[in-house]
Amino acid sequence: MVNTILKEADLFCPNSVRINFTIYLFKTLCQYTKENFMRHLGKVPVWITYTVAFIILTCIIYSPLFLDGRSLIWTVDGISQHLPILTAFQKMLKGIGTQSLFGWSWNLGLGADQMTTFAYYVVGDPFNYLVALFPTTKIEFAYQFLILIRLYATGLAFLTFARIWHFSRLSLLIGSLTYTFTAFALHIGMHHPFFLLPLIFFPLLCWGIERVFRGKSWWPLAIVIAITVASNVYFAYVLALGSVIYTIWRYWQQYRQTKTYARFWQLIYHLLSAVLVGVACAAVLVIPTVLAMLHSTRTGGQFANGLSLYPLSYYIALPNLVLNSDGMPFWVILGISSLTWLAILHSLRHFKQRWDLNSLLIILLVGLLLPAVAATFNVLSSPSNRWLLLSTLLFSVLTMRLIDDWKKLDSWDYRLFLGASVGLIIIIWVVNGFTFNVSARDLISYILLFVLITWFIGSSAMHLSRLTLIIGCFTLLCLNLINTGFGATMTSSGVANPQQLYRGSATSWINKYLDGAQKALPRNDNFYRTTLTPGFYARGAASGKKNISMLLGTHDIASYFSVQNRSISQFSQSIGNQEADPNSPLSTADGRTTTRNLLGVRYIFELADRYDPKNIPVGYHALKNNDGHVRIFKDQPVAGGLSNKTGTIVFVNDNFLPLVSTQNAQISAAKYQRLNAVDKEQAMIQAPITDKPITGVKQVQPQKIATTVPYTVKVRNITDRPVNSSSRLSQKLVTTNKKIVNDNQTTNQDGLHQLVSDCQGHQLTYDLILDHPEKWQNKELYLEVSGMTMVKPTLNQFLQNNAANAVFANRPNTTLAKIQQFRQALHTDWQLSGYYLSASTAYRSNNFSQQSPTNLSNYSIRKRVILNLGYSSHLRRIVTVRFSQVPELKIHHVKLMAVGFKGRYQRQIKAIQKHGLKQQKVTNNTITGRTQAQTASVLTTSIPYSTGWHLTVDDKPTKTQVVNTGFVGAKIPAGQHKVKLQYHTPGLRLGAIISLIGLLLLLVSILWQSHAWLHNQSNQ
Repeated sequence: MVNTILKEADLFCPNSVRINFTIYLFKTLCQYTKENFMRHLGKVPVWITYTVAFIILTCIIYSPLFLDGRSLIWTVDGISQHLPILTAFQKMLKGIGTQSLFGWSWNLGLGADQMTTFAYYVVGDPFNYLVALFPTTKIEFAYQFLILIRLYATGLAFLTFARIWHFSRLSLLIGSLTYTFTAFALHIGMHHPFFLLPLIFFPLLCWGIERVFRGKSWWPLAIVIAITVASNVYFAYVLALGSVIYTIWRYWQQYRQTKTYARFWQLIYHLLSAVLVGVACAAVLVIPTVLAMLHSTRTGGQFANGLSLYPLSYYIALPNLVLNSDGMPFWVILGISSLTWLAILHSLRHFKQRWDLNSLLIILLVGLLLPAVAATFNVLSSPSNRWLLLSTLLFSVLTMRLIDDWKKLDSWDYRLFLGASVGLIIIIWVVNGFTFNVSARDLISYILLFVLITWFIGSSAMHLSRLTLIIGCFTLLCLNLINTGFGATMTSSGVANPQQLYRGSATSWINKYLDGAQKALPRNDNFYRTTLTPGFYARGAASGKKNISMLLGTHDIASYFSVQNRSISQFSQSIGNQEADPNSPLSTADGRTTTRNLLGVRYIFELADRYDPKNIPVGYHALKNNDGHVRIFKDQPVAGGLSNKTGTIVFVNDNFLPLVSTQNAQISAAKYQRLNAVDKEQAMIQAPITDKPITGVKQVQPQKIATTVPYTVKVRNITDRPVNSSSRLSQKLVTTNKKIVNDNQTTNQDGLHQLVSDCQGHQLTYDLILDHPEKWQNKELYLEVSGMTMVKPTLNQFLQNNAANAVFANRPNTTLAKIQQFRQALHTDWQLSGYYLSASTAYRSNNFSQQSPTNLSNYSIRKRVILNLGYSSHLRRIVTVRFSQVPELKIHHVKLMAVGFKGRYQRQIKAIQKHGLKQQKVTNNTITGRTQAQTASVLTTSIPYSTGWHLTVDDKPTKTQVVNTGFVGAKIPAGQHKVKLQYHTPGLRLGAIISLIGLLLLLVSILWQSHAWLHNQSNQ
């Protein structure tokens, strides 16, 4: 067509006219094509363009992991918690095995309620039910697929909320992308996938609230509330606070506009109706879960970890965290896009016109500075800034506002963009000690920021078209989001994130976790428990506490969950188990022989290279082959170093106690509390501890079993270290060090009371020399440390230590070196230090870490710990004590104790074993058997205490109580009796009734409000 027109024009027009005509025609066609393209593009739904952009960005962002053969499974909690739990959940959904979701599981540590334990992770997450569609062999793929589906759903949820505000199609697309690919979502999706749920539910909650404000029906809000509350009680709490803030802010916004309180009570009525009905619908999950959380190990912690302000290093790090996400102190994950940063500046510049959104920005900034705000949002516990996930909605709305207002930008806006951005760089430079020491990825963020500002200014100056400006902004935004994404999928050195497991290694490691040693255990109906020796997986990427054993059916006593029964923690703390923390209240029980016996541990998995017959406690023997040699299960390596590197052997314990037994004596709690932690453990072998005395059962005086081991302290001599300088100052420092050693030796002459550092900051080492070491052979040795007080390091001390090191190294301590030391000090948390304490013999070492307040999961102040130094028939002459992370540690008391396991101990073990439940049968929720006793006795178990356990004796209900500080017990009359313990999830029946009522109310509300809407439509 074009050629025909040109040929005809050529007959009548000269060349110059023809050229002009050609140019005109070309412009016309371009304009027509652009308008036609924009017209057709305008008909494509936003969610489709979002989907296409999501797929492209996702492929680019996660490509480093794919190219390096890695997965989205994290080496820490991904393999420790999330994948094993999802695997177990998939089996329940598919009906594989006998385990039910509702009831007790013996595979969760000592045993726990399946539903309330899993409720934090998978039960209420609607996405997890899709795992039933995948084969069990594709669980890794399903795990990763669900992460991406959740991430995709965050953008759809945002679009649902944003569409009601009449933003342009372009701003909706850009807003959804900035919301989806926020640094918080990208980082958290790979570490804790279910943390993406609040990013989905919060915009939907705000959407439902907005509907009520606009006079529409409240039942959609009730449905969203029901799903939110059921998904995770913790996030329901956070989102409830966020929703309350949104509601108050929205009403205040309306009041400022109308100056009237009209419809206030109507709003309250509709909102409360939605809340009550929504919560009622989810009650079947909520009530049992809340009851479990109220009795969990996490309750009663110190508010905000005792902090009134964050450490200085936190405030110094904040400026660089605005556009980046490296470090993430106290869970601060901002990493906003450059476009969002400009949107914030634009909003603040027009403060009066944007007072509504600016008020939220101010609240956000103040909250970011105070630990109390973070702790309040974190269920009144540690100062974790997870609540910042709520800010992503505000940031995305501001970004859309900027896009829709781009035509209104003036020169002062551009000056603010440039000036504030330069100011941010200067602030980062100053707080970093006048250096710009940032990663390459951070640098790219700042380059993209100034390129974007240049594009805005240049587009305005050159009067570029709206389409050109849009294409440029969108391209730069995508580059920015990709760079942010690479922060999660790549290290600063430009390689794939090594914290992500190689593809296939997770499921491979689950199968090879114990090198196949679990297959040697009996598969009969006799109930038993197992454990790993401490440090079994302390090497490389496989270190840490794991839940993999729960998939092997070995009944490992360790568990690692966010919701744990407080009863286990009470038991652990009473005996001074130093391995206990809120996430793992028992762990391996520090390898203590008596604790293993009390908990019914029949089999212990040990590393093959640590096998020494002289270190095996009484009652243990190694599993052997038919030829009489110790059976070694060869190490089964897994990609990424996920193996124990040496192989596995199995110890069999002949002294394990029955799950349920009867004992004809009791020890009162008052007498028990007067014992030391080691004797408390031994007392439970003599008789059960009863918080409430049981009538008709004799009380006995607990005997002190632990023998105190006398020792003398010798401080290691540090004055023989080579000195590279013979100056007068160096000799003075040597003299100072000698004095430190001598003074410290005097302080510790009657026991270890003070651990100090030399003038260089090197912590001293202490040898506890045992008196008569031959007496402590064939016994388990314990080190009790109590009344610890750490002397925190100071900035001046840090600088002095560096100056001393320079003198000893014969290196000048220049002004520049001092400046660099000062910079280093500013970026450390020396103000909030914890400490590390270790003790070792020639055959066993152990350690304890006092976490600092910066630890947001396991922080608690420990004033007394017991370190198990193991059993050995070897001669142990010295216990070496070391410490680190603090310059000085003051200790009220350090005591060595020893316990033997022969003679009377063996007789007591055999007596309890003899009175175990006869004809015992253990299923998921029920234990049955028979007792036989001549007198009234105490039913003693190692079942963690829960009100869900119900006891019948000869089919008559019998009240249970706590025994041994944390387990189910009861009184059993004399004679022969049929005993039955049955478990029912506390609050489940009540929750089911309330949920049924809630669903009926919701259905009635939907029908009623739909009828009213139809009636109004017909009248119109």
